[in-house]
Amino acid sequence: MLFFELSAFRVEVKVQGMKLTKSDSPGFTMIEVIAVLVILGTISALAMAKVSSVIAQSNLDSEADVIKGHLRYAQALSMNSTVNWYITFSGGSYTIFTNPGSTVDLPGTGSATGTLPTGMTITSGTVSFDSWGTPYTDTLATSLQTGGPRSITLSLGGNTVTIQIWDDTGLVP
Repeated sequence: MLFFELSAFRVEVKVQGMKLTKSDSPGFTMIEVIAVLVILGTISALAMAKVSSVIAQSNLDSEADVIKGHLRYAQALSMNSTVNWYITFSGGSYTIFTNPGSTVDLPGTGSATGTLPTGMTITSGTVSFDSWGTPYTDTLATSLQTGGPRSITLSLGGNTVTIQIWDDTGLVP
């Protein structure tokens, strides 16, 4: 037998001798609040991980564009002079030189050395250009770059960007 008893503060449901009581006070239990906070925390952590990955990739892309511009600048200097220009990459920086050893400021830096943001690294090596804009792999421009495009890799965390320099033409797309 099932019957309901209503009073000002409680509802009672009786089912064949069982008495279930429910309080009319509004609100959430502590377990419900904790469950919602755990779910929100998990979603927030996943969102932050995705956002930080997107930011890292964006930073890599913009830094790669700057380095491409500096490579093109070194090539243009070589094509407009009688000396070879080269850029040496090492760890978290790179520097532009001429074959006799003098430097010139990189555009937009006020220095001959470009410094990468904290945590970003670049493949070590040298790229030099002769008066025709042809790329070489040494500072004296004696080892011609051959075998297809050369890759220089920028890394930040788990993200990477590759800069390519085409042999023969020195194209930096």
